[in-house]
Amino acid sequence: MSGELILVVHPEAEILDTLSRSLHAAGYKVMGAATSESALESIEGTRFFQPDALLTPIDTDHTSGSPLVERFRADAHGAQVPIVVLANGNSDARRHALRLGLNHVIQPPYDDEEVVLSTRLALEHHRDERLLSGSLAQMSPVELLQSAETNRRSGTIMLRHRGRVGTVWMRDGQVIDAEVDDGRRREEAVYAMACWDEGTFEANFGPVSIPQRIQRSTTGLLLEAMRRRDEADRETAAANPPSAALDDPPPQPSRPMLALHRGLTLLNLATSYAGDHLEQALIRRRLEAIRNRLVRDHGLLAHFRVNAGAQVYLADGAPSPESIDPRRLVEAIATWLRELFHELNHALPGHFPLARLGAISEAIRGDLSSLGFYRDLGLGDEDLESEDLESENMEAEYMETDR
Repeated sequence: MSGELILVVHPEAEILDTLSRSLHAAGYKVMGAATSESALESIEGTRFFQPDALLTPIDTDHTSGSPLVERFRADAHGAQVPIVVLANGNSDARRHALRLGLNHVIQPPYDDEEVVLSTRLALEHHRDERLLSGSLAQMSPVELLQSAETNRRSGTIMLRHRGRVGTVWMRDGQVIDAEVDDGRRREEAVYAMACWDEGTFEANFGPVSIPQRIQRSTTGLLLEAMRRRDEADRETAAANPPSAALDDPPPQPSRPMLALHRGLTLLNLATSYAGDHLEQALIRRRLEAIRNRLVRDHGLLAHFRVNAGAQVYLADGAPSPESIDPRRLVEAIATWLRELFHELNHALPGHFPLARLGAISEAIRGDLSSLGFYRDLGLGDEDLESEDLESENMEAEYMETDR
């Protein structure tokens, strides 16, 4: 018996009863409601009731699907609940659900086994997509925190670096606390972890309940961390001028290696941003479909893979980065991203302008520009400046509302 609580909503008593009995027989606890309004009355005003999944019809005339879906997506706790759409057999309902990023859809007649399997899949997929891990060499702490801020993520991020372990807690994209196991806490812990250039990270996204101990914005923390790092580098360079150095300075990464690293970073920043608006399973399918469509003209895309969390990585057995033409690589990745944002913006107009890629990748803008990513994306300086201004205005509005 799983014991997970499923909230089922349907206006027809017979269907509601059938759905409830099917789920209950599979080991789930079930709470039924005939309307969105009655379901809202059951959960409104209390923080103690939170279902593990929601099965509900949606209204194709309602921009968010229904008041109930809107309510669940309005706060950090509700947004973590997977939603299974009970379609009415009309293809418009399925298309509307997909446009909303609701990719778990059951068509009538509601088969008992399909209802249980779809619910179980939604729950398992939700558990998988909350977890994200990787190498700090592929996504640095600065890039990781910047992505979480851009996408207003909540959760716990654990970093490991040369025997040290650090933890960052975030709520709605804001770093609220941090610590390193050497005793550093709060802002000082963030400044230390921002400089870690090797190791691993594990992010578990979901609601966090610890109190906020850091008031400075995530962007402010990262800017201060980079300022401190630059200052330390200048002091080191002044104390060890080239003429007095015993060892040669470490070589800069080659252009092919830099193109691959920045390309993967840009791809994963883009998918993280998209994940704030759409289900990761939908993003993954779009990425793979576009890659398969483009691979004939851009053969390098055959060496990339997309995992269940919609994160892009280089497949085992791929050619050495040094053997890859960086110009062709940049062109292939830019084309992939351009097609992805075109399709997503068609589904959700106004949410995926190409210039948004410039805003979410500001920390590595210099490298992306010099490598030719922005040129191949069709972005000029005026596009990036316009998006920067819009992002600043949105941030100002958010800060004013928060006050």
